[in-house]
Amino acid sequence: ASRIFSSSILGAGPLSRRGDLARVTGVNYRTLLRAFERYLKISPKRYLKLRQINAVYHAIRRSGGRQALGDILAANGVSEFGRFAGEYKVVFNELPSATYQRRTSTVAIV
Repeated sequence: ASRIFSSSILGAGPLSRRGDLARVTGVNYRTLLRAFERYLKISPKRYLKLRQINAVYHAIRRSGGRQALGDILAANGVSEFGRFAGEYKVVFNELPSATYQRRTSTVAIV
């Protein structure tokens, strides 16, 4: 399990498919699935989605309005903006556009 949940996943860069996780960890997908379900209580697919949602959140915060929201989403592998917005709202209780608006208005005042 420690091999699967090591820092290699954290520093792996963009991971968009379950095969990417298996490659980075060096274990087959079935082993990966069992470890995720046992220790994290979520699937690797859900983990990848949460990782993407968090990456977008932090990219929005770092952008300070210098980059369009659509560009931020696309750069983080989001292709279905509407569907992603709903998933983002479940995690952060606001749409990505609200995070973006708040961040750009905060930066403009400073």
